Amino acid sequence: MSSNCTSAMTFYYQRFGLNPRILRAAAWTLLGLYIFGFAISAASRSQSDFVIYRNAGLAALHREPIYNLHDPSPFQYAPIFALAFIPLGLLPPRSAQLLWFVTSMAIALPLMILGSSRLLFGSAFELDWELIVVPVLLCIRFIHPNFDHGQVNLLLLAMVVWGFALANESRPVTGSCLLAASLLAKPFAIPVLIYLLARKEFVCLLSLIIFIAALIMLPSMLVGSKYTLHQTRSYVASLTNRGIQRSRDLNNKYNQSSAAIAVRWFAPQQTSLSKEQIVATGGFAFECVLMLGVVTWLIFR
Repeated sequence: MSSNCTSAMTFYYQRFGLNPRILRAAAWTLLGLYIFGFAISAASRSQSDFVIYRNAGLAALHREPIYNLHDPSPFQYAPIFALAFIPLGLLPPRSAQLLWFVTSMAIALPLMILGSSRLLFGSAFELDWELIVVPVLLCIRFIHPNFDHGQVNLLLLAMVVWGFALANESRPVTGSCLLAASLLAKPFAIPVLIYLLARKEFVCLLSLIIFIAALIMLPSMLVGSKYTLHQTRSYVASLTNRGIQRSRDLNNKYNQSSAAIAVRWFAPQQTSLSKEQIVATGGFAFECVLMLGVVTWLIFR
């Protein structure tokens, strides 16, 4: 696929007298300016999800409970992530927020672009300007809410695409490590697991299970086994409570899930809760069908 795409791009550039290096540099420059604009805003605004992450890091630092199931906006990731956020708690809030922006967007967004290109066209493919600009244009609707709240989504997506790409390149250990870490935060990598299972990539799947277990147990080496066991139990309980939490957020404009979008588009504002749940289930079912269609195409292409 990469050789055909490269030939087509070469013909395109020769016909119109374009220099691919200049176009690529211009695309990266525009992306840098786009990120810099967000950086100016990140230095002054308050980001609610970032506050949750930082508080979880402080709780882990002082061996306090990380999970509060009665909190309307609880921390819902594995304990290893709370430990990863400890450095944010040690810094002043503004400095910590700027550091989080650098990690979760300024680094994560270019990594996601590079990983997506590598996944689709292979490691030898030379990135063209379209593959820098177009993904950003397609994701703008989702990038702004991610930044506005200081969410972790871009970083997780970068981990998923790089994990998938490395697994496809017969590097199952490194790839499964990234996929395992992303799964302990959000289930973005589930389509990848279905693909790997269908392709009988059992080494990668076994490595994935081992890394998940290791990441769950790793906090015991840093904060003690008793505290880790208690917080892991609370984490599992928070997973069962996540569906209830999601149902409260269906009308939140920052909720970009398929269920929430379906409710906002197709359910009347004064509709009953039962009808709202039916519409949300339909949106989730559509996402599952679309996901399975893409996975099936990848398997049989």
